[in-house]
This record gives sequence, C-alpha cells and structure tokens, in this order.
Amino acid sequence: MIDEDEDDEEMPRAPTATAEDDEVDDDLSSYCCENLGKSTAGNASHSSVPVTTDIAATGPLLGVGGSKTPCTLVRVSTYASSLNQPTVSNKLDWEEQVTNITRKAWKALHFSMRILKKSNRKSKELAYKTLVRTIMEYGAVGWDPYRQNQIDSIEKVQRKAAKYVKMGKGHGEEIVKDLGWELPKSRRRKTRLTALFKAQMGHKAWTDINASLATPSYLGRADHIRKFKCRKQRTDVAKFSFVNCTIVDWNSLPAAIFQGGPLKINTFKERLRRLD
Repeated sequence: MIDEDEDDEEMPRAPTATAEDDEVDDDLSSYCCENLGKSTAGNASHSSVPVTTDIAATGPLLGVGGSKTPCTLVRVSTYASSLNQPTVSNKLDWEEQVTNITRKAWKALHFSMRILKKSNRKSKELAYKTLVRTIMEYGAVGWDPYRQNQIDSIEKVQRKAAKYVKMGKGHGEEIVKDLGWELPKSRRRKTRLTALFKAQMGHKAWTDINASLATPSYLGRADHIRKFKCRKQRTDVAKFSFVNCTIVDWNSLPAAIFQGGPLKINTFKERLRRLD
C-alpha cells in the first residue's frame, strides 16, 4: 500500500493559473503571430541559416503551462530559407526563378569544386547529385521552364559539373552522355508525369488537380486508355502550366506503360526510365 499523503508530499504541485497568466498568454500569442512570422519571412530572401527564437510560454500557446504545468522555456527553430521557394516575375514567367536557382547551383558547384579538388570521380559525382542537382530540381513540377534560354542556363550547370567530374576531358554534351547523366529537361518531364499519375490515382495532395482532369470524347488507335482531354489555351503562361503541359506529354506516352494490371508509383517510374 502506498500512502497517498506521502506520495503527495514527494510530488511537487504545479502553480495554478491566474488572470495575469491569461493576459501573458494573450500577449505572447499576439506577439508570435505578428513578429515571429514577419522576422522569418523577412530573412527568407537574405539568409539560408536557421533562425532560432526563444519563447517563454505559460499557457495554451505551445501546449505547456496553464493550470497543469509551470512556466516553461521553449526553443522554436525555424528555417528562414532552407528551401528554394519558387518565385514568379511580373510577366508570369519563370525567368526570375531560373535565375535564382542557377545562381544557387553555381555557388554549390564551385564550393564542391574547391573542397573536392583532389578527390576521385565518384566523390565528385556524388557531390554534384546531392548538392547541386537537388537545387535545380526542387519543386520543378510547378516551375518547369519552357523558354530555350532558360533551359540552356540550367543545362550549362550540368555540363560544367560533368567536365569537372571528368577532369576536363571532353566537351559539352559528350561528357554528359559518357557519364550516363540524364538531361535536366528530361528529368523534370518525368517528375511532372509522375505527379500527374498521382493526381489520377487520387492521392490526397493532388485531389484538386484530379477534379480538373477530363476524359476525351473519343480514343484513337494509338491512344492509351488513360488519355486526358487537352484544353486549348491562348497564352504561353496557360499553355505551359503544369496541368496543360503535362497532359500533352501524358497523352503521347506509349500504351505499353499502362498495361499489365493496376499500376503503382514505383512501377510507373521504372517504366518511364525504360523509355529512354
């Protein structure tokens, strides 16, 4: 038998909340909503270093304090610009976005070139695929460029990286082919097709896009059973948007990709790789 009185004496009791604590909770909540969000948003365009903020929470703001637990110091860490958030210019094109990601990709490539100057080929190739290529492909489903000069500026980074991996042996696209690297344009296309496949399969993140997809009124001899209806657009912004641009690539896929029973995402990706 455990004496309840002794147990109560051993366990310290938390102070109860008062009207002043409630006022502090309200003030702290309004401060975080007004200032914390502004500070992280304001630093997003200038720094990619994590921003750490200390918050003294006494109530329901962070789930501590109140009538059950005493005042606790909580450390909240937010990354101001750890992700490459897409940017749209006033012309509604991806010129500014391509400029930003190529600048970041060049910085990452030059950094790896300095650090791994005397490393072997595998180390250099791994550094490019993990540090540089991920920058150029982050969120490419939504911002895939369609102008040739923007496409060339991205592929130029890859050609430089290929020349760096091959120790300067070769020129242009020949080095990329020798290494077996896929062009960024082709990789972005497969990423868009995979995203549209997820939308058709009814994944939660793509339900809105799935509702906008329509089946055609007829199917030709060369069409596959999962063909979508193309939507005519007058402007390049609408024509080369994610849904409209990807539907054209989707309808041009061979029927063999969709044969063989129900498809899964990994199976669909593997069949896309075999097309090249």
